[in-house]
Amino acid sequence: MKEVMQYLGNWTKLVFKVIGAAIFAAGGVFMIGERLEIGRLEAEAVCRVCPDPSGCMQVRGYLPSAPHYPDLTRRMVGSYTRTVGSLLGANYSASDTPGSGAKPSAPAKAASGAPAAPATGDAKPAAGKVASNV
Repeated sequence: MKEVMQYLGNWTKLVFKVIGAAIFAAGGVFMIGERLEIGRLEAEAVCRVCPDPSGCMQVRGYLPSAPHYPDLTRRMVGSYTRTVGSLLGANYSASDTPGSGAKPSAPAKAASGAPAAPATGDAKPAAGKVASNV
């Protein structure tokens, strides 16, 4: 009986080592993919203001549309990263407003139901107050 338990113990150790190595490798690939996605999003943000965004993306080494990467390795790593990151709550789309994933079309409404203050450029500080950007 002691030999059987030792045999099972050796198999258990092997299984845990393999699972640990797989998790370590998956985490490493995810971190590399995060760096790739950060570079792609940075290129999209910079190229958004260019007169020729497609040409700008190509000069930076990316495709202007959906696979985004010209080589298969970066496509696979990027796809894996976007899938895992999306499951974890990350947003991998370039947008003007952080966290939304879409360009704003209308100003946000107040959550409490009260009317929002008018957004005019002529706003003046109250009497005796100093306007500050801080």
